Amino acid sequence: MNGNRLCNSPTGDIYGHDLIQAYCGDGAALGMQIQYSVEEKPLGTAGALQQARRFLNEAFLVVNGDTYFGADLSALLANHRAGGAPATLALVKVPQTGPAKSAGRSTSRFGAVTLDAHGYVTHFAEKKRRSAGLINAGIYIFEPGIWAHFPARVPLSLEDDIFPSLAAQRLLRGKVLEGYHMDIGTPESYAQFQKDVAATASRHLGTPPLGLRPPGRTAPCGLDRVGEVELHLVEDR
Repeated sequence: MNGNRLCNSPTGDIYGHDLIQAYCGDGAALGMQIQYSVEEKPLGTAGALQQARRFLNEAFLVVNGDTYFGADLSALLANHRAGGAPATLALVKVPQTGPAKSAGRSTSRFGAVTLDAHGYVTHFAEKKRRSAGLINAGIYIFEPGIWAHFPARVPLSLEDDIFPSLAAQRLLRGKVLEGYHMDIGTPESYAQFQKDVAATASRHLGTPPLGLRPPGRTAPCGLDRVGEVELHLVEDR
């Protein structure tokens, strides 16, 4: 990914924000530029973005910090540019039963999304339905015009306040992506993620498992090919 990287590091009841800043610094050692927008109190996923608005003057990528998705994000960007909507969600398919449901990938954990034939989100049910289907993968691309759809209040949630409203106005698109997807925000799901990494590593004979990138190598998930968007990490709360 080219250009600036914006890392939002929340505080308040969020543990370890200082560790993120200590590890990443200004990003020079990682080959990027990092700026921080620090919450003094929990603002919600949309409120955190509003606070960082001064950094976000062009199309930008938002990634939930507690989700891993080994997908090619260049396909998401291409879909966003072609669609012309102010917001595009990355989506992933989940089955109704089986290991995916018990390992942090069910619709009840992430929310069910319904798409029409033209790629517009027609229904967004965040973390309510318990069935198979498409889920919010926790990765989004927004245009600067998105701010017109943000109410001037906090706390404010992308999932509860912004996305359902955009969907009702036919202003929200979705793109189904392929790749390993896992919520790593709970001890149980993170433990499953570690097991999956170990299992795939043993089969890949040195190939980075699950789309993970070793130091100094090109990111197979497509982040290096996205370009012209800024990255904003936001805690999914």
